[in-house]
Amino acid sequence: MLDLICSETSYLTEIMKSTDLRWFRLALRVGAIERSLPGLRYSFVFESISESDENAVVKCFVYYDPERMTGVSTTLEDERHEIFLNWRNSALNIVADALKDAPEFALEISAKGQLTFTVLEGYGMGSKNVFESTSTFAPV
Repeated sequence: MLDLICSETSYLTEIMKSTDLRWFRLALRVGAIERSLPGLRYSFVFESISESDENAVVKCFVYYDPERMTGVSTTLEDERHEIFLNWRNSALNIVADALKDAPEFALEISAKGQLTFTVLEGYGMGSKNVFESTSTFAPV
């Protein structure tokens, strides 16, 4: 009987991890939509996230339209860098919020995850990479 209970507990734990992984991915997508503006769009891509991956890799792309975000294109290089860092910090906040909503997955990546962050000027094939950064994140 005890073996049956232990195997059911393990099975339920695996289901919760899988569900939390899905919830984490969904929460990132919702966070990206919430933070996006006309002319500024967040997008997350999951490079190596699985239930067994302790070092999750999340890629965040921020696309901005220079015609709608004229202030970004006309600022000095140092100020632009500061703007891009603020956008990166916003992406890290999205990840932190998503981890809070997925506690079993957060426990699974107890080491740390990696966020690669890229800012692209424009959309689609004509976009130009203008900023890249890599940060780590860990469950709180």
